[in-house]
Amino acid sequence: MDSQPWPIADCASRRTFAAMVAEHVELALFEQSLGKIEGLHRPFCDRVADAAEKTAGSVLFDVRVDGDICVQRMAAIGYGVTGTAIIVMDKTDNLDAHL
Repeated sequence: MDSQPWPIADCASRRTFAAMVAEHVELALFEQSLGKIEGLHRPFCDRVADAAEKTAGSVLFDVRVDGDICVQRMAAIGYGVTGTAIIVMDKTDNLDAHL
């Protein structure tokens, strides 16, 4: 009888699991960086730069949107060949991120 409480996964399964955990950690860091900290108002550009730094991305652009009735700021963080995150701040300072 096997003394292990569960079967030991092969190397490929362990790498897949490790990649999934890393993605969840990165997503949590991303969300934490963009979130509001009670009692502290951090500028949009600081939150975007912090999210990019913590998730190994680079800020592609960070612009003010003039003349739109809903959106006041917009930014993008690039992740090489893996994709881009778009962050939008509405007129009430709420952020919405699209990964």
